[in-house]
Amino acid sequence: WYQRRVRDLRMLAAQPASRLKNFGVNLWAEFSSLANEHKATNIGQGFPDFAVPDFLQEEVKEAVAKPSANWYTRAAGHPRLVKALADEFSPLFGRSIDPMTEVTTAVGAYEAIYAAITAFINPGDEAVVIE
Repeated sequence: WYQRRVRDLRMLAAQPASRLKNFGVNLWAEFSSLANEHKATNIGQGFPDFAVPDFLQEEVKEAVAKPSANWYTRAAGHPRLVKALADEFSPLFGRSIDPMTEVTTAVGAYEAIYAAITAFINPGDEAVVIE
């Protein structure tokens, strides 16, 4: 019974979507691996070798102690953050940028690039990808 159950569970294991079959190695993972292999300093990502300053640790403790710190923010970014970004970039674009409809945030470059591409590129479209 146990062996049959394990086999059945393995068959149910999640498989990547077929559109992901051509994805290569993550660039940053490759850089990290090469840096480790060649005992090089990895400047591809941040790996701080210093402690977070005491004043910042205290600020974080105070911030997470607030009940509102435990809420999910809006998906496109915290209103204060997107407003600050809109205020910063509006002069550069020579127009007023609406923070609630024209600014979004992401957790990292990969997410932002993926979201931008999937928002505008359809199957069959051609795109220039810079490597």
